[in-house]
Amino acid sequence: MKKIILSLSLLTALGAKAQDLNTHYQYQMNWFNINPAYTGSEDGTQFILNPGTQWVGIEGNPTNSMFGINSRIANNNGIGFKAIIDSRGIFNNFTAEGVYKYQVQLKGKHFLNFGVSAGYYQTYLQQNTLIGDQYTDQSDVTLTQGNYNSSNFLAGFGAMCQWENLELGLSLPHLVVSGRPISDHIFALGKYRQAINKDFDVIPSVVFQYLNKSPYLLDGGLAFEWRKMLWLKGTYRTNGNILAGLGVRINDFQVGYTYSAVTGDFQALSASSHEVFLAFTIKNKRGNKILGGFGQRRANQNLMLYMQEVQTINNSPANTEVKAELNALQTELRGLLQKSQENKITAADKQRMREIEDKIEELKQQVK
Repeated sequence: MKKIILSLSLLTALGAKAQDLNTHYQYQMNWFNINPAYTGSEDGTQFILNPGTQWVGIEGNPTNSMFGINSRIANNNGIGFKAIIDSRGIFNNFTAEGVYKYQVQLKGKHFLNFGVSAGYYQTYLQQNTLIGDQYTDQSDVTLTQGNYNSSNFLAGFGAMCQWENLELGLSLPHLVVSGRPISDHIFALGKYRQAINKDFDVIPSVVFQYLNKSPYLLDGGLAFEWRKMLWLKGTYRTNGNILAGLGVRINDFQVGYTYSAVTGDFQALSASSHEVFLAFTIKNKRGNKILGGFGQRRANQNLMLYMQEVQTINNSPANTEVKAELNALQTELRGLLQKSQENKITAADKQRMREIEDKIEELKQQVK
């Protein structure tokens, strides 16, 4: 009986909220889901599937499934699409949005990204869930006339700044909804990547989420990453929940899982919440001629920057071995720059550019 009463209380609370926009609770592994400024972050066209479920064991518990596709195009532009099906108690919500991102290079490896999203939002009452319910008046015509259903235009905005290893993001995913006041649903992100050695990085992060008439949420997380292939993360949330996640990247495929231990009022009824992340990227193979490339101008800018950094290190006191490595890098960079100017950069060349960038950082540390 206690479980039934609490479950009904949950459905009542969810029903009241369902006429507002669904809260995004899946963002640990999928920032594209909540911030359009992350569109086209991968070097290629990325396909994402991101299902999740909360409060397992409670009837009518929230479930959420997101499908997305996004890609970098031309030089500093990105486009994408995402669809979300969100079920909360007796209400279903559906969102479909197109997304656009523009990136500005501030200086060196510093970038500022702006993103916008626009689309369609629908919420509707699942009448079949009320059939036979002893607490529902089946003769109530308001349940059959669509009084609880609505369709709205939806638009959002996001920004993200990359300053070498520091990343700051701000998102208002439901800024404009037709027929409603301006939304103050806010996500803010801050994270920093610190190399422990050539194989391991540690990434502390803070996420702030604010939704009007609801308690704010603050996440403090710490992730460990091995060779940008395997990661483990722990997070504490101010509602008392503890999250643990792990993931792996194998070539163009990514898979991740996040477990959340439920605390508070629903701890006796539900042990956990779960989120799964699957992503596949079709890499660009012909520079900026297809979706997802670096873009010729971006490749030229990066190569020129690398050459300047190599020359700076070469001008500083360094031993013979380091000097030899620097001279070899200069020769290789000249060849890559020539290929870039002829628009002949391949996927293998772009991978080599990343390796050169890592090598330059390593040489910087050696001459300090």
